[in-house]
Amino acid sequence: MPSNFKIVGISGPFNLLLRDSLKVVVEFKPLFVGSKNATLRFESNDPETPSFSVPLSGVGKDPTVSGDETARLPKELALQPNYPNPFNAETTIPYDLPSTQRVCLIIYNLLGQPVWLLLDAVETPGFKKVRWNGRNDQDRPVGSGLYYVQLEAGRRRLIRMLALIK
Repeated sequence: MPSNFKIVGISGPFNLLLRDSLKVVVEFKPLFVGSKNATLRFESNDPETPSFSVPLSGVGKDPTVSGDETARLPKELALQPNYPNPFNAETTIPYDLPSTQRVCLIIYNLLGQPVWLLLDAVETPGFKKVRWNGRNDQDRPVGSGLYYVQLEAGRRRLIRMLALIK
């Protein structure tokens, strides 16, 4: 049986009589997010049924993502529209990450100059969001105008425009 399944709280062999039952708890410990399958095989001394197998399956969950979101992990990388946009004091920038990878989010001005590095880290899959408070890398407020946010993950880059109004 693969190491991502574990029999919990019992060890054998067992001597069961006719109509006896044995509760077997199988704990699923995924190493990675995604579907896992295995087969649990039982052997007996019954000549009519010397062995039988039970299929096991499970779906690994990312512990940083809530149960509702795990059921619908993103299928592809996406940089969603920020909200509010235009914004005054602060805006939220959502993005979808389909797999664990290094993510870099940078705010640029219209001249293409970096204004603020929002994120540079390895992130787990899920529906993510970061906030930008309209400040630069020296923690000073930037002026009203148009800015770009760039999401870089793996070999892909996605860009969206933000409007700051004071």
